[in-house]
Amino acid sequence: MDTLVEYLQSEFADLTPEELHLLASGMQERTVEQYQSLCRRGEDSESFAVIKSGRVGLLDSDGRTMVTLTAGNVLGARDFFTNAPAQMTARAESPPVTFWEMTAETFADLLEAQPRLGVHFAHSLGSTDSSTRLTEHLRRRLHQLPAFSGLGTDVLTMVAAALSPMELQLGDTLYRSGEQPSGLYLAVEGSLSRMTDSQPPMLIEDGALLGGENLASDIPYNHTVVAEEPTLCWELSRNDFHRINQVHPVLQRALNRPAIPARPDTVAAPVPTAGDFSLASVRELAALPDHVLKAVSQVVATRAVSAGQVVYQPGEPSSEFYVVHSGEIELSSPSDIGVNQELSRAAVQDVFGLDSLQAQTPRTKQATATVDTELLVLPRIYLLRLAEQFPEINTLLAPDTESHSSKPAEESPTPATGLRAESDLGDLHGFSVFWGLTGQELARIQTELQPVVFYPQEQLFTRGDIVTALYLLQEGKVLLEAEDGQIRYLEPTSAIGLDSLLSQAPVTEHAFASTEIRVVLIPRERVWQLATEIPRFDENLRSLAQQ
Repeated sequence: MDTLVEYLQSEFADLTPEELHLLASGMQERTVEQYQSLCRRGEDSESFAVIKSGRVGLLDSDGRTMVTLTAGNVLGARDFFTNAPAQMTARAESPPVTFWEMTAETFADLLEAQPRLGVHFAHSLGSTDSSTRLTEHLRRRLHQLPAFSGLGTDVLTMVAAALSPMELQLGDTLYRSGEQPSGLYLAVEGSLSRMTDSQPPMLIEDGALLGGENLASDIPYNHTVVAEEPTLCWELSRNDFHRINQVHPVLQRALNRPAIPARPDTVAAPVPTAGDFSLASVRELAALPDHVLKAVSQVVATRAVSAGQVVYQPGEPSSEFYVVHSGEIELSSPSDIGVNQELSRAAVQDVFGLDSLQAQTPRTKQATATVDTELLVLPRIYLLRLAEQFPEINTLLAPDTESHSSKPAEESPTPATGLRAESDLGDLHGFSVFWGLTGQELARIQTELQPVVFYPQEQLFTRGDIVTALYLLQEGKVLLEAEDGQIRYLEPTSAIGLDSLLSQAPVTEHAFASTEIRVVLIPRERVWQLATEIPRFDENLRSLAQQ
């Protein structure tokens, strides 16, 4: 072990003695006979090696030995760390060659145990590559965070590749109360405390995400964070956040939202209040029973906006609606000459942004804070999840037909159930679950369909969920990501999550909207009711379950 540690120290000068011993403890001794290859040019670099004894030749593309490695030399560390194919073929030139090997799986375990190892390993190699073993480690860590659990691999990989390490010493300040947000921080090792003027210091645990809501909402920090011991944080800078958010706007929405409840029936039941007023006092929510309000309060997020800050603009997706908790919001739209014209104002307890969310259309107005304002945010995707258990929520998501009572008679109002007009629900014949059904039977099924729009990168369900509705994809493309990273896509006429729905087993893949998608769903209990009423539908379900 001491010999291996000495060899590692000569190659990885930035590693501490503790990290050198940790790295050595994870390496396994192996032996190859003369002329056998240790690695081949162009193959994936799934390990690196330290030569213990013997001679190893590095061959060029013509098979000629260019360099000979002997005891103490390290083979393939840079290719391994940067996930690059092997640059050269390595062959045993003497009988035999013995070496110590570090595999990708063991290295990943070591990074989990001691995150600083990856930082110092990269420094030793002088690596500035954006795709490394460390990037993959960070992507997995980000996915474990409630705020990021619903984001796709491509978003998380971009974030992970943009993170920079910050090593704080005892007493160092990460940021101060009153400062403008400079970044997003992931604390992975050490100890931090959060301090405000009105409360005693609060210890922050490893794995905490800091400054996210401030960065997403562009509001100053209202607390100070100080290191209580040497601490490693990873920083996503303000510039990198905005760069990534230009490509994936879902990043900003994720930082302003609570975690998606994995299953509606596990939602806790806190007191249905938000701040200093009850949700029941909000006119649009007043009709919901107390137990439903308790569930809704679980998915309410808060967002602070400064005077003059725009909450949303015309053309943006209608993915949430808002209740004014304090302050005031001006709603306006561009006039014929391009100047924003005030239409109305939303004061405390008023709701705004609900009309376009109900219609599932982009925003048609601009919402701007006239003074410093705090909002309660109710994301549509979470309410849809809850609606599978609490159907009363559908009345909130459905268009308000009373507000359209003044329309001319020739305009057909949207049905009060919240469904689109029947002609908008699309042709059901392409879905295998409906093959062979009569027109009358299809008409019956249409009465149970609930149309939903998901925007790019929004999540339908996550691995481990038990699907509680039958999702039928009408338009767009759905991405399914397995635990091993394998990705596949579903096209229109696909039934999403059917296996879990029928077997009541957890799904094994994450499901995201790859593009804007339109689906119609049938809650699980209504699926069973329809199967009882329509024998052919029941037969189709059983046949698909057997497949």
